[in-house]
Amino acid sequence: MRFTVIFDAAESADYSYGLVFVPGAVWVQGTRMILNLTPHDPRYKLGSVRRLLDKETVEFRKELPMRAVVVAHPEGNGTFEDFAELVRDLEFEGFRVAALKPA
Repeated sequence: MRFTVIFDAAESADYSYGLVFVPGAVWVQGTRMILNLTPHDPRYKLGSVRRLLDKETVEFRKELPMRAVVVAHPEGNGTFEDFAELVRDLEFEGFRVAALKPA
């Protein structure tokens, strides 16, 4: 699997990021690699959401709840365990998460 995370933000901002496993977990935006999180380990690690938010300087509107949507795509090297850890990591950072996993 691979994942898309869409953070709720102001209408003029687009905070959509991909999480791919090539073979380790890598945050991407389009074809731009943002962070190679685990170059020597193929699994997702807690704390990776914080690393993305710090690197990208994502700003959220204070008057809106922090929300994120996670879409799991069937292709890719990620696992259901990675999916669960990603959702858990987002919740730990204070996001309300809607998750869509493949059938």
